Amino acid sequence: MANEVIIEEYGPQIYSTKGNLSGAAKPQLITTQVLTIGTKSAKLSDKTVYVVVQSKATAFWYAAGLTGVTAVANTAGNTYVPGDGSKEFPREFGVTDYIQTAADA
Repeated sequence: MANEVIIEEYGPQIYSTKGNLSGAAKPQLITTQVLTIGTKSAKLSDKTVYVVVQSKATAFWYAAGLTGVTAVANTAGNTYVPGDGSKEFPREFGVTDYIQTAADA
């Protein structure tokens, strides 16, 4: 659906030389959540260290925080994601445990 958001959660980096002779760090995908914009908060896994929030065609706003975090369109402290766009950020334990989304106004 176009009014959904994809939240990818990545764990600690793992090191592998398979297919990469430099042995550079590779992020490890832990889980993916697909949520309808504005319907509920996504609880991040305890192992998540990096987050990618993606739009499925529809622009939206998100806020990351603790239990009860609320996203509001066009409001300070909330981040805009354009249609078919994405935002990436490191997770801060005890600070960004949930992600809430809101429709673009």
